[in-house]
Amino acid sequence: MKMKIVVGLAMVVGMFGTALAQKIEVRMTGMTDTVYLAKYRGKQLLYADTVVSKAGKAIFDTKRLGDYQPGMMAFLTKDNKGFFQFIYNFEDIIIEATLENAMQNAKVIKSEENKQFYEYLGKIAEYKEKAKPISMEIQKEQDEAKKKELEKKRDDLNEEVRQFQLDFAEKNKEKLVGALIKMSVDIKIPDAPEGAAEDWQYQWYINHYWDHCNLKMPGIQNSEILHAKMEYYFGDKLLLVPDSINKYADLLIDKCDEGTETFRYLVNYITSNYERSKILGMDAVFVHMATNYYCEPNAKAFWMSKEQLAKLCERREKWAPLIPGAKAPYLKLPDSTEKNWVAFYDLDAEYKILYFWDPDCGHCKKATPKLQTLYEKKFKKRNIEVYAIGKAQGEDFDKWKKYIRENNLQFYNVGLTKTVFEKATGNDGAGQFIVHFLEKGVSTEESLKRLNQSMNYTTTYDIFSTPRVFVLDKDNKIVAKSLSIAQLEEFLDRKQGKENEPKIFKIEDEKPEDKMDH
Repeated sequence: MKMKIVVGLAMVVGMFGTALAQKIEVRMTGMTDTVYLAKYRGKQLLYADTVVSKAGKAIFDTKRLGDYQPGMMAFLTKDNKGFFQFIYNFEDIIIEATLENAMQNAKVIKSEENKQFYEYLGKIAEYKEKAKPISMEIQKEQDEAKKKELEKKRDDLNEEVRQFQLDFAEKNKEKLVGALIKMSVDIKIPDAPEGAAEDWQYQWYINHYWDHCNLKMPGIQNSEILHAKMEYYFGDKLLLVPDSINKYADLLIDKCDEGTETFRYLVNYITSNYERSKILGMDAVFVHMATNYYCEPNAKAFWMSKEQLAKLCERREKWAPLIPGAKAPYLKLPDSTEKNWVAFYDLDAEYKILYFWDPDCGHCKKATPKLQTLYEKKFKKRNIEVYAIGKAQGEDFDKWKKYIRENNLQFYNVGLTKTVFEKATGNDGAGQFIVHFLEKGVSTEESLKRLNQSMNYTTTYDIFSTPRVFVLDKDNKIVAKSLSIAQLEEFLDRKQGKENEPKIFKIEDEKPEDKMDH
């Protein structure tokens, strides 16, 4: 992994905190009118405070604002000139700078932390100048032998920069500046030992990725460096399986203290990242984070109100039974005759497909016949059953039966039918159907639970749109969901060792709107 020369730092500033009575003073010739202090939240540059400069001087009183946190901050003028960055760590700061090229010309009058920071930037600038001609020579050189010599010269310089950064960080290890600089230095991956597993270096890197990060240092979270490292580690290149993500998320969070702003940043970042993820199965990470950091008895999210926590934990309760690996909630519903009640738990199949659809849904009208084709030509003979739950209430009942008949749907077709729905919402309530759920070895409490889940299947399975697909194994555990028809065929072919079979529906022929979470 090549070392990049670091030429600047940015920041992610926490939202809340307490401040001591310090001041930040900027002296800049030509500075007029309103000037600003800025903070970063992720990659966003946000204003933290404003003052009106007088006679080329701007003074910010941190006591007045009350939300300054240790970390990187920035100064800029109204026209976005005069921009420079500095470290705030509860000490008085006086910096002189020029309106043009402020970052390069800034001079620290007062602040030990920033004297070290700008000394570091000056040295890095020198290294950058040394690197420029070498890079230009490499681009021009045609002779391979000479080019290799130049590349070695470049690599040696990069290693010198790396060692300077580590030495500087060690010298300033008690300061925030030292922690930030060390965090910016990538981990150097060693050669794999003889006879090591093929993925030895990958595993080493995963486990040592955070070695240069002191997450107990106050203010470390207020840096774009940490944000960038989080984006890479919890992106789509390193950790790809929910179980691994959960494991390494916990290990990382354990490196900082509960109740700190860094704890808040890490927990919030990971939770939000996977709550929004479009990658299948990543809702399992959200459920893990909610269970271990937000919801009782493990509630540790001190930054959230009771109302916010209640909403998040309610979402967790909905998602938890529907993540890969979870046993799918029980459903038993009548078929189109309204006489036969069918439970998918009772189906003896290697794989089961739960298919939620609506006879009036345009996307369903395209997907459902394709599913019938797969069932008829592949799935049925390979012991894969389809349990299709159609919208069959009110006027939809006749549409549902008509669609089943006209499209010759041969798999299991069930629904909360018109008669059942009307009776369940009448005076006698849904309890009159408990007889269909009483089975030997099943408690009355469990039978009532199953009845409630079935009568409220849209809530049970969080059906906010149709069509929607869940794939279950023989033990009724969820192994996949939200697959398109072509993805469903490819997935089950692979699961049953039939990946080389010709495909009826090809993934490359599908359009974005063909996905099942439409």
